[in-house]
Amino acid sequence: MDQPVFRLVIGAVAAGVIAAGAFRVRFLTLSGALATFLLGTVVFGIGGLSFSIPLIVFFVFSSMLSAYGPKRWKEVKGRLGQIFEKGGTRDAGQVLANGGIAGLIMIFYALQPGEHLFAAYLGALAAAAADTWGTELGVLSRGGTISIRTFRRVEPGISGGVSALGTMGAAAGAATVALAGIYWSSAPCPMLVVVLLAGLGGMLTDSLVGATFQARYQCMRCHSVTERRFHCDLPARLVAGYSHVTNDLVNILCCLAGGLLGYLLFTIMF
Repeated sequence: MDQPVFRLVIGAVAAGVIAAGAFRVRFLTLSGALATFLLGTVVFGIGGLSFSIPLIVFFVFSSMLSAYGPKRWKEVKGRLGQIFEKGGTRDAGQVLANGGIAGLIMIFYALQPGEHLFAAYLGALAAAAADTWGTELGVLSRGGTISIRTFRRVEPGISGGVSALGTMGAAAGAATVALAGIYWSSAPCPMLVVVLLAGLGGMLTDSLVGATFQARYQCMRCHSVTERRFHCDLPARLVAGYSHVTNDLVNILCCLAGGLLGYLLFTIMF
């Protein structure tokens, strides 16, 4: 069997095992598992370990962070569940919004290898991790959440809200992805700095776009502000942002910003 074909087969098997396991423990919906299988097959089969390990680290740690936590964590997230557009079990849209940009960058790298593209790949994943970890930990902030646009206090979990706890979580998420990838870099320490900054930059982009353009609705029955088009079994009224700017689109822009920052910072440094 030709080596490229063999790698794709191995990639498909590895991606299938991970996707099936994640579906079984309810990290993913069926559509999310299929998207994970396709994305994983491409990344594992074409990119090899250097691209696969950071992706696996991002997916496993972020999924565990979303699914598990202390009692108070679950109580807060349960209360905020009606605010978020989607739940913690990721569907195909969420999988591709968080990993699709990185997958595209990996394909460009396969066509024209260069470490600046590897930095862009890690930056896109680091941005996704920073956004996920920042959101998951930021909801536990006690009254210290402010809007990145107005600098006024907002409820934890509101799109565009930032807090010290959430920012520390974002930094930890970006650093985790960076540490998973710098082994394959010719300049590990500078790459760590580049990816960390790219991840935080992507997260801040997510917060700014979320606060400014993401659609927010008000329930016609309970008057809660939510990201959901329907609330209390009724259509909700658009009160801010644009209806086509969904959470998935904001996440795509977050990863795109992280990828661009990774590319530019590494190119400037080297």
